[in-house]
Amino acid sequence: MLTSAIGPKTSCSDTAFRRNRSRGLTLVELLVVLAIIAMAASVVVLNAPPPARAVDDASEKLAARIDFAAAYSVTAGVTLGLEYSESGYRFLTYRRGEWSELTDPEFAAQSFPADIAVAFAEEAPAKKNERDEQREEDEDKPNPAIRFTPTGETTPLEVRFQSARGSAIVVLDNVGKVRISKDKNDG
Repeated sequence: MLTSAIGPKTSCSDTAFRRNRSRGLTLVELLVVLAIIAMAASVVVLNAPPPARAVDDASEKLAARIDFAAAYSVTAGVTLGLEYSESGYRFLTYRRGEWSELTDPEFAAQSFPADIAVAFAEEAPAKKNERDEQREEDEDKPNPAIRFTPTGETTPLEVRFQSARGSAIVVLDNVGKVRISKDKNDG
């Protein structure tokens, strides 16, 4: 290598090589980076939870718990009740002439999600025939509208769940069979 007053003398091809080398990424390096990003994105997409289906979850949970209560009533030989409102529901048992809340974890009181409107289709047939004065007297005491008897009979019930994303209806017939029908427009 030759030396001059201004520094070492290098050949033109050596300088051109160094200049090209320091310009940035090559096409191969860029493709490798894009492949890594694509793999990471696919892992995230595949592991992401599905969109929330609050109506489906709430209706299926209520249907399963009603079905369990109907079966439990028959197998245990006890009368159970379902007390409900627009905000939630709870299960009761009938012992010694009065209703009391069940303490078993599978019968724990439940609340409906805040973003779901819940409507009960009609009042229980027995309550329709009650005198208004008697209803006012017994407002302090639990008196479930829906009852599950040890013989398998139940009070019919229809509950409609509605949200911006769709709707579902839970139907309980008089022999304890539960079914769910969902809005066909649900995605």
